Amino acid sequence: MSTVDQRGSACGDALLRQQEFSELGLHEIGYLRIMPSDDLKRIYGARFPSVMDIASVTVYALMDAEGDPLVLCDSVESVRESAREEGLILILLQ
Repeated sequence: MSTVDQRGSACGDALLRQQEFSELGLHEIGYLRIMPSDDLKRIYGARFPSVMDIASVTVYALMDAEGDPLVLCDSVESVRESAREEGLILILLQ
């Protein structure tokens, strides 16, 4: 079965189906994302109203493979510890 990439080019046999790709890393990988709390509020405030109470600071977030925050921390080391506790491989997201 051939698939087509975003540019319309044939990709040959699909290595991963869409569902398999969307589940890739789920419950295995966590991402460290560093962001200003104002960005956190803008992006996630509607889904996670409690983030609106965070002061204007830099936030270190442990994100799941789907891009949702699992833990919000005040340091990189706290994120590392949270990832270890959850059994996640930690990757830096830029």
